[in-house]
Amino acid sequence: MSEKVRKKFWEIFERFGVDSTRIDLMGLLPLHRDHLSAYGLVDLSLDTWPYAGTTTTCEALWMGVPVVTLQGEACHAHNVGVSLLSQIGHERFIARNIEEYIRIAITLASDVQQLQDIRKTLRAQITQSYLCDGATFTQHLEGVYHELWTRWCKTSAPSVSSGASVANLLHPVNTSAPLAQLS
Repeated sequence: MSEKVRKKFWEIFERFGVDSTRIDLMGLLPLHRDHLSAYGLVDLSLDTWPYAGTTTTCEALWMGVPVVTLQGEACHAHNVGVSLLSQIGHERFIARNIEEYIRIAITLASDVQQLQDIRKTLRAQITQSYLCDGATFTQHLEGVYHELWTRWCKTSAPSVSSGASVANLLHPVNTSAPLAQLS
């Protein structure tokens, strides 16, 4: 990160009363292990909005850093943090509005003991959650596929009795037509 960019960030934080000595701005850490190790320097992760973090949220949680997120509208991009935190039982860190987001962040950042306790147990909570239960996830996903297929078959699938052959349903390209007609 250039010094110019670093100063710009510090100026923004200082405008809001945060002393620059409290902020560590790090540049790119090209090695994955160094990147993940840097989470050891982080007390609390503030999820971005309106486009919520995905990889960074998962990384923070995996490395024991609690995340505060803001619930958005129905758009998936606004609610990844909501989904992740709900699955690991951390709904208390999901804010419904900006004021609540600020309150949760300040309360959590001010409680060093709670931050330490969360850091000690967060990875275990993730590994024991639905997020890491591949077998159950796969069963549920297969159930959704089956339901969607059943609905499609009832409402959209061409009927063999309507003159369509099974071969045409599986391979709708007319293989008897000259190649020039297929392009």
